[in-house]
Amino acid sequence: SFHVGEFVRKQVTISGAVKIPGIYTISKGATLSSIIKKADGYKDEAYPFGGILNNEKTFDLNKKAVDSLYNSFIKKLVTKGDPLFASESLPFALRELKKSNPSGRVIAEFDLNMINANPDLDTTLDDGDEIIIPIKTQQVYIFGEVNNNGAIRYLPNNRLDDYLLRSGGVTDSADLSYIYVVHPNGEVNKLRNNKLSFLNNRSNDILIYPGSVIFVPRKVNSREAAMTAAIWAPILSAMATSITALSVLDRN
Repeated sequence: SFHVGEFVRKQVTISGAVKIPGIYTISKGATLSSIIKKADGYKDEAYPFGGILNNEKTFDLNKKAVDSLYNSFIKKLVTKGDPLFASESLPFALRELKKSNPSGRVIAEFDLNMINANPDLDTTLDDGDEIIIPIKTQQVYIFGEVNNNGAIRYLPNNRLDDYLLRSGGVTDSADLSYIYVVHPNGEVNKLRNNKLSFLNNRSNDILIYPGSVIFVPRKVNSREAAMTAAIWAPILSAMATSITALSVLDRN
């Protein structure tokens, strides 16, 4: 599009559980809360804690990061000739990485009361930003090495191991030393567990929220387990973003 100097019309899109979704023109310094107010605020069924802010620059950076992660793994595979690297689960992880669309998600505060109390928590918007506000959910999503992948009902007093048991338990190829939980706000948590104490140890508790994604990775028989862990994080954050986005589209 042709524009001169300052006459650039910057636009952002907001969809999901706001009263007036649509495309809004923003001026310099416009913030997330100002756009939510322009959209006449949240609907009653909105779930701001699961709000998504997608940013094009972040998407490009994440895409480069994922590509270089992928390439460095391939290089290592080729140069090491390490039989441990031939474990079937590493190529599997790499395939998943190749398939996953990088996420442009920026972790942001969507709670208007929190922003009012502390304006520093407000996020400045860029041209082309996309805001998605999901609807309150009563699901927790479980993927990976469990016997039943998919959504399971959220129960307030359930802990991580309760959800794993309710999803039919973990498979033999599950790696219980690392389990990932992606919170609705996009934060990825990697839980380190002592394999033996995992299922009866209540000290390794992490809050599970409605809309959280639990991921149990496949065991990697390699000295490079920590490297493999690096592969899962971008896959998961992309997966969590698309689950939230899809659940919004489903309801519209």
